[in-house]
Amino acid sequence: MRIAALVAAGVFALGLAGPAAHAQDRGEQCFFQHSIENFIPTDDEKTIYLRITGGAVYRIDLASQCPGLAFRDKIELNQFGNGNICSALDLDLKLREGRVAVPCILSGLHRLTPVELAAVPKKYRP
Repeated sequence: MRIAALVAAGVFALGLAGPAAHAQDRGEQCFFQHSIENFIPTDDEKTIYLRITGGAVYRIDLASQCPGLAFRDKIELNQFGNGNICSALDLDLKLREGRVAVPCILSGLHRLTPVELAAVPKKYRP
């Protein structure tokens, strides 16, 4: 009995309890794709700000410029799998031009603090 409890504690401590539990341990806030209310790309074609239900705002950082990102109507933002979105690895971003979809590589997803949000220019606040 005691051995089973120790094994269970070890599994949890190693982060094998699942990605959502691991993300919460790092202080991240996860959300579902259906909770995205609005998003706004910046003119530098390397950043997107998105707002989720409840008012939290996240910054999505791209690994490099993604030409055409400033054209909001061309952006496809989808979730990989059926779980929570906790990091950039959980998102798939593509720019669609007709039948062609060009992927953009994401490098980060960060929930903004109130101070960070206040520093974002108003035209980019979702």
